[in-house]
Amino acid sequence: MEQKEIISWNAPEYVHVQKSVDWFWALGIITVAGATATFLLGNILFSITIIIGAFSLGLYGARKPKNQEIEISRKGIRVNGKIHFYSEIQSFWIDQERNEPIILLQSEKMLMPYITIPLGDMDPEIIENVLGEFLRQEMHYEPMPYRIMEHLGF
Repeated sequence: MEQKEIISWNAPEYVHVQKSVDWFWALGIITVAGATATFLLGNILFSITIIIGAFSLGLYGARKPKNQEIEISRKGIRVNGKIHFYSEIQSFWIDQERNEPIILLQSEKMLMPYITIPLGDMDPEIIENVLGEFLRQEMHYEPMPYRIMEHLGF
């Protein structure tokens, strides 16, 4: 059975912050210092882990955000083809205190308790009215790891 789309929009998965050459130099210096220190302390495995982690961080930092297709339907919220059913979501909040407003969904899943969805150019009041038909609105704060990553430019 086909689900009827109520509202849809496109938005980048995150706000891209251009990393400067200095950012990559700082990442390299911190990586070399950390890997050297752990190597000298005899923890070779942790040293290798630091290098692999920094390499991954550098690749992720240079990557541009992908455009997401977001749909709200009567069954749930679909982000790039992955549906989050209303039955798996406890509540929602629209955080408008940021430069780019987001929808915060509190999920019942242990490994992914919060789902953030960018609003892009959508009017937050329209989204609030539509989601209010299906979910309870409750104030949520963006989790600390999300805020730290955003502060670091991710």
